[in-house]
Amino acid sequence: MEIERKKRIFLLRVLVAGAVVLIAAAWIFNLKSELRVAEKTINKDASEEAVDLRMDIDETIKSIEDKIGELKKTTIATITTDAISTTTQTVSASTTVISSSTDFVATSTEEKNSSCPEYINCMPSIGETRSCLIPKGCEGKTIIAY
Repeated sequence: MEIERKKRIFLLRVLVAGAVVLIAAAWIFNLKSELRVAEKTINKDASEEAVDLRMDIDETIKSIEDKIGELKKTTIATITTDAISTTTQTVSASTTVISSSTDFVATSTEEKNSSCPEYINCMPSIGETRSCLIPKGCEGKTIIAY
């Protein structure tokens, strides 16, 4: 009786192990097919998104290039206009300088004889602090150096 009992227990264990193996195999085969379907769906969605993203990037780059072209045209026109106005100002300034050269000589001799310093040194230094105040009457003649 004990031998039959051991045979039954062994047979029961073999049947349970076989059932477990069959269930695991069925689960793995089903899982493989589910993963393949999911992979196809993901790849399809990803490729559509990649195409949409590429089209958006191309449109953005094209609009940026268009704006850069417009900016170049505007800049060239502005530079040309500025160059013409600068040339006109230079010509008018040179005629003013020529006409007022005698006034300049008289003014420059007055400035040299004045007691105003040419510049005031306001650089930070270690030790004594410096006064950065322009003396009265020297506002247009003295420069503050930092």
